[in-house]
Amino acid sequence: TRAENMRLVTTAEPIVAALKNAETVIFDTETSSLHPWRDGKILAGLGIKPLGGESYYIPFRHKNGGRQAKLSELPAIGEAMRGKKLVAHNVKFDLAVLWQDGLDLVDEDVVDTVVLIRLVSEAEPSYELKRLAKKFVDPTAGESEKALKRLIKEMKWFDVGRDGKPRPRYDMVPAEYIASPYVEDDLRFTEALRDKAMPFIERRGLAELLGLEKRLTRAL
Repeated sequence: TRAENMRLVTTAEPIVAALKNAETVIFDTETSSLHPWRDGKILAGLGIKPLGGESYYIPFRHKNGGRQAKLSELPAIGEAMRGKKLVAHNVKFDLAVLWQDGLDLVDEDVVDTVVLIRLVSEAEPSYELKRLAKKFVDPTAGESEKALKRLIKEMKWFDVGRDGKPRPRYDMVPAEYIASPYVEDDLRFTEALRDKAMPFIERRGLAELLGLEKRLTRAL
């Protein structure tokens, strides 16, 4: 299935081919929970794109909708990611999610766009992706998330927490509804934040500090 710049796939092969000559890879996990250490295997799907290239989404545990990829496809994607610069927003979460399913990328060259923007603009009230994207990238950022949340509410794809509040279950959304524009936007915004921050970091001589931050991210 092809959206504007997003391909929904169920095997690792097209992703492996797309990453082959890439130096930098943007990635984002979709999950059934926000607590990988508490809840274990929460990976619902993986969004991924080579820098400047097409986006891909591979669903593993979506409870509704079409065919899912087998989890046995994940190691091949992991191998294709090794040796690259890996970029994600709040990457500690994504690394923890993948680790639960046996994919350990902690020792790779990992860059967190939360850290990049904090180095560039340290007084932000929040480093949430859509808020930063709205400020620095695209004034309409967040619209796809609002539309998805409306759909989740309408279809009752949520759990009710102990506090009585509904918690969206992104794994209940059919993959074709979440891949584009929602995951596509998350990858695009993460890439754009990285592209905006890196020249500033180099110009200001903050590369050494970024190196320290990357080691700290790995330790955390």
